[in-house]
Amino acid sequence: SESDYFVEYLLKVPLLSCETDNDDLLTLTCGQEHPVLQDMLALHDKIVRGPLYSKHVVRKGSDASITYPTDNSRYHQLLCFLPGLVALGVSANKDVNGEDEFALAEALVQGCHDMYTQTTTGLGPEEIHIYRAGPDQISIFEGNRSYLLRPEYIESLFIMYRLTGKEEY
Repeated sequence: SESDYFVEYLLKVPLLSCETDNDDLLTLTCGQEHPVLQDMLALHDKIVRGPLYSKHVVRKGSDASITYPTDNSRYHQLLCFLPGLVALGVSANKDVNGEDEFALAEALVQGCHDMYTQTTTGLGPEEIHIYRAGPDQISIFEGNRSYLLRPEYIESLFIMYRLTGKEEY
């Protein structure tokens, strides 16, 4: 956490600053006149495709369709920006086959949703500790169960809906 805004804006600043095709708003054209924006996109891709898979996700048992965004085995409500960020990155980078990354974005948004459905109030917790109890099991321990009206999960749902058109989002 804490660096999430940096990673988020490595993608969002070019999305807002580069030219887009009117037919496809996510097709970016950052020509040579925008070397800083090109560097931002490259750094975003390096960060998201590198440690994200190995250090910052915990799958719900053997079900790969539900994956929790984590930081040091802690789920934070703030990390629910990640599914939307990964999906936007795939959509913006047309040069890369992003099927695996988009599947990860879908699994991460399901993980955020799962945190909401596991509570009696239907509100996702601020922070929960997640540990692997075995190869196909996880244990969720108490954490900060407060709800601070964070928009990250809703933002990811909005992005996923706009990119896929699926009503479930």
